[in-house]
Amino acid sequence: MRSNKQGMHAVYHKVVKRNENQFDAYLYDKKGGSLLNKATGRTKEIALKLVKRAVSDTQDIPTLVERYKASPEFTNLNILTQANYTRLLKKFTDAFGHYTLPMFSRLDIKVDLAEWRDESQHTPKAADDKIQIVSIFFKWLLARGICDAQPTRGIASIHRADRSHIIWTPEDIEVLRDSTPPNVMRVVDLACHLGLRMGDILNLKWENVRATKVAIKTSKRKRFAFPPITEECRKVLQECATYSGHSEYVVLNGYGNPWTANGFGSRFYRFKKMAGISGKHFHDFRGTAVTNFYKSGYRNSEIAAIVGWSEDTVETMLKIYVDTSSFLDAAFERVNSEAKTQNFEGHNGDTEHTDTAHRSLVIA
Repeated sequence: MRSNKQGMHAVYHKVVKRNENQFDAYLYDKKGGSLLNKATGRTKEIALKLVKRAVSDTQDIPTLVERYKASPEFTNLNILTQANYTRLLKKFTDAFGHYTLPMFSRLDIKVDLAEWRDESQHTPKAADDKIQIVSIFFKWLLARGICDAQPTRGIASIHRADRSHIIWTPEDIEVLRDSTPPNVMRVVDLACHLGLRMGDILNLKWENVRATKVAIKTSKRKRFAFPPITEECRKVLQECATYSGHSEYVVLNGYGNPWTANGFGSRFYRFKKMAGISGKHFHDFRGTAVTNFYKSGYRNSEIAAIVGWSEDTVETMLKIYVDTSSFLDAAFERVNSEAKTQNFEGHNGDTEHTDTAHRSLVIA
């Protein structure tokens, strides 16, 4: 049941002439399959048009997709996720918009979906994203009592990469810095020291910056993250404060306005390409941040809590990218620091202000 260039074969129809002024059109899910609709028209063309139009809205895929996009399950997603889902849903409706819901309960629908996924097999993550959006859509249909089909069940993922072990080395970052303007590098530097995703850094406001940490509700998981402000990170924030003027946003583009995700993404990709760097994404700066947290004295369990990884993942990544000497030096320094702290009587711990710190706390 593969497709021609207009799309996959999903329906079968036939027209029966009753008399000069009556044609009956029948729509089946496949040749010899179940009857989906029947319509009558004065001409063959009218009958065919009516029988296809007669598919109810509860079975029409494009209509249901639009209903999903208008639902709170979709509108409550962050803007970047909505844009990504919209793009994937268009691909789905382009390929399967002429299918009806009963067809997705057939076992052989998995063949069509797998073949559709495999059209993007040269980019495994993108291929799996196509199946994921179908799964999300049909879970919504189930929750709304519209359809209980599970067309993606049993279709295995083909993407196996674990990018948590990929980082930007100091050498990579310096090569990038040589060809990248400061307003882009400030975003990169914050990513290296905070471990936040690109969208969260672009949306970072000064009200999120406290004396010793950043407090921000992440756009992906809708949970608060509290990455610490190390001394190196404070230097970057001081530079950001110099260039942000009276803006409430920490990082701005060359026009003095907040970055958009697409605007920054395209600029970052362009300068990365100019620097001759390939195989590394912006998201990989999180691994760089992990190494920086460790070298600043944070334990594996603390780092795992900051970036949302497992302790095992943090430990494996550190063994790869932090040489044994640096690994031990950081551990010895932390132990000695803790020993000195215990010798001070009356130590009150964290002296951070409980209220939101302004730029003066950052640049002090």
